[in-house]
Amino acid sequence: MTCKHPLMNKPTSLRIVVLVAFVTLWTCAFTSYGQTLVPTYKVSGQIADSATRKPLEFVTLTLMADSHKTIRADYSKPDGSFVLASLKPGSYSVVLTMVGYRTYTVPVMLADTAHPAVDLGLIALRSQAVGLSEVIVKAAKPVIRQEIDRIAYDLQADPDSKVYNVLEMMRKVPFLSVDAQENILLKGGSNYRIFINSKPSGMLERNPRDVLRSMPASTIERIEVITNPPARYDAEGLAGIINIITFRQPASGYKGSVNLSERFPVGGPGIGGSLSAQLGKLGLSVIGGGSLYNTPRTSNTLDRLSSGNAPTQLTQTGSSLSDKRSGYMGYELSYELSDRQLISSQFNLNGSRTTGAANQHSALSDQTGLLQAYDLASNQLLTGNSVSASLNYQLGFKADKDRFLTLSYRYYAYGDQQQDQIAFANREQYVQPDYRQDNDQRFAEQSFQFDYVSPIKKVNAELGLKAILRQNNSDFTYRSLNPASGTFEPNADLSNRYNYDQNVLSAYTAYQYNLGNWNLRMGVRAEQTLIDADFTSTSSRVNQQYTNLIPSLAVSRKLENNRIIKLGWVHQIRRPNIQRLNPFVDRSNPNVETSGNPNLRPSAFNRLQLGYGLSGKFSVNMGLDYTFVRGFDLLITILDPATNISRSTYENTGRGDALDYSLSGRYPVSKNWDISFNGMFTYFWSAVVSGPSQASTQMVQYFMTASSGYRFEKGWRANASLNLVSASIRSPQEKVNGLVGSSVSVTKTFIPDKLSFSALVNNPFTPFRTNRIETVGAGFAQVRTSRDYFRSFSVSLNYNFGKLTETIQKNKREIKNDDLAR
Repeated sequence: MTCKHPLMNKPTSLRIVVLVAFVTLWTCAFTSYGQTLVPTYKVSGQIADSATRKPLEFVTLTLMADSHKTIRADYSKPDGSFVLASLKPGSYSVVLTMVGYRTYTVPVMLADTAHPAVDLGLIALRSQAVGLSEVIVKAAKPVIRQEIDRIAYDLQADPDSKVYNVLEMMRKVPFLSVDAQENILLKGGSNYRIFINSKPSGMLERNPRDVLRSMPASTIERIEVITNPPARYDAEGLAGIINIITFRQPASGYKGSVNLSERFPVGGPGIGGSLSAQLGKLGLSVIGGGSLYNTPRTSNTLDRLSSGNAPTQLTQTGSSLSDKRSGYMGYELSYELSDRQLISSQFNLNGSRTTGAANQHSALSDQTGLLQAYDLASNQLLTGNSVSASLNYQLGFKADKDRFLTLSYRYYAYGDQQQDQIAFANREQYVQPDYRQDNDQRFAEQSFQFDYVSPIKKVNAELGLKAILRQNNSDFTYRSLNPASGTFEPNADLSNRYNYDQNVLSAYTAYQYNLGNWNLRMGVRAEQTLIDADFTSTSSRVNQQYTNLIPSLAVSRKLENNRIIKLGWVHQIRRPNIQRLNPFVDRSNPNVETSGNPNLRPSAFNRLQLGYGLSGKFSVNMGLDYTFVRGFDLLITILDPATNISRSTYENTGRGDALDYSLSGRYPVSKNWDISFNGMFTYFWSAVVSGPSQASTQMVQYFMTASSGYRFEKGWRANASLNLVSASIRSPQEKVNGLVGSSVSVTKTFIPDKLSFSALVNNPFTPFRTNRIETVGAGFAQVRTSRDYFRSFSVSLNYNFGKLTETIQKNKREIKNDDLAR
């Protein structure tokens, strides 16, 4: 039995648009390349100490134009040599700077086409005998930077950002990893929030994986991982906050980028870009894009064995495919009312549409033989969209530029619709009729916030008030086929309407104190949560009210040689989101049902953190964390022996402890060759402490990513990476197998800082991978597998344009609703 996908024969307009644009930019690349790089001018030489004649490594070389504009920056190799290649004809100055030596300037004229290479020979730098009042050294940007409560990864300082999308780059960010299903993990967990420019975004609230997969890393400035959120952030986030910073460059004029890509056999065409502009007191930043993500047909299985007085075996084999179309857009607009007043607004939206088809053969048997069997064909349609808008007003004070207050308002809403149609054939002792299930889920939120910041001598004090008003609605309907009439009729017993209102009122105060190399930050936040849930179809209600007091503490000490040590303590809570609360029962597989639980309560956790960082030629960051959680909401699966249906839902029955060790670093072996690594090891213990599925488990989990890149002449760069993810546990009942992945990429720069082309192959030696999930519960054990595409190819073209010179003004405080976990 086969099921034809409804979109297999439809033309793909986005693919055609991307292909045309791709060819156009590709043609421009060769045209520009041929016009600007022939002939190739270059400047070379060697640098040594004037007294000892010993070669000098890491001398900063700055190529300046006659207008004193910086054209290029580089540094010398271990033997003192250097080459500044791919230059245009003109008059330049090469400025050599190094701490402890006098600045040396060499004029260079590049105009002779017969002799485009200029060799400056041996340049001897004289030591500086007296102390310098000021030394300005322009060198390569550090990729990783540590702060008291976060770590930042500069994507633009990593050349791989021209090759990968944001989701793929997250494998290189400390504390972050990506599993086999491309789920983002922070310290091995999924309990975090994702922000854009330090605030929630409608683009990433619903389906961050799809948006980040279509977002070129070249459009993002840096990614911050906040592992110890200060008190001004909402109390939610068991693992922390992932903060994606878009370009906020100097902006008098305009500057932007556009990226075109194609990925196959899994994936499809994509386009993304960003733009920043400044017109007087008005500033604008825009980011947007879209993609197709097609998954060809793959196979899957489920094997379940039950024990007890009447043991059974369930065997299911099938296949599925899907097509997804998604897009996103966001903008920020700011206007300076005066030198002390700033008003800004944001608007974000995204949307997606997924069509899927699946086939399945199911057989249930016991010791006497076959009990029931059927063939199933299903078609699924998933659509969703979200929108968010905010308005912020900031008032500064003439007496102190660091004192200000902000008033903020934010609106956010999204809707998700799921439609499944299930048809049976070849029935054996199976009488359930064909059916349809629809789930319409909607969410709306309004937030009001007041923040005040004022320095008091050496202490920076903050206080604030906030109110979040949320409304969740779900309308799900189950319809069974009436053979007599041929229509699908609603089944009231399996349908329901659900309204869930949640209001969170909070106040916070925080203090930060800097004394020399010491930095101390402490704060406390109080939150009251009011919940009213109404099942309109069954005339039942659920009411909850609770108050949480959340303290936080962080201490850092700067040491010699760009080293830093940090100590922190975090106490936070996790409120269940609408997906975990929604009682909709998904029956797309008749023998496996899943649903949410509207009676869930928040879970609390404590974490002790110790961190160490070193910045320099060799940068390294290490961390040791201990976390313990109580009342954790875990997915619990129970098998009903009467119906042979396994039912999964969330319960506040979990507890766990984890000891994490993280290690990341980067080392430039030479001017052209760099190596980076990112890894984490976790000893994890968790348990289900009540109910019929009491269980406990413990294991060591790890993830490691290592990459190495080499820059060749004439704008070529190659990169290779290896990704290791161990087997992991989702709950004491569930275990997922690990993976070993690899990738190789090549990038060609045609116009420096303007136009580049990249090609990538993921997992070149492994075309497919088997994903395996083992579940063990009271009286049963089951294994689910899926054979997924693992090898993929992609190409992309990236173009940067425009020029900016001043700074776009931003509000210093904005609404950040980070209190709901993913």
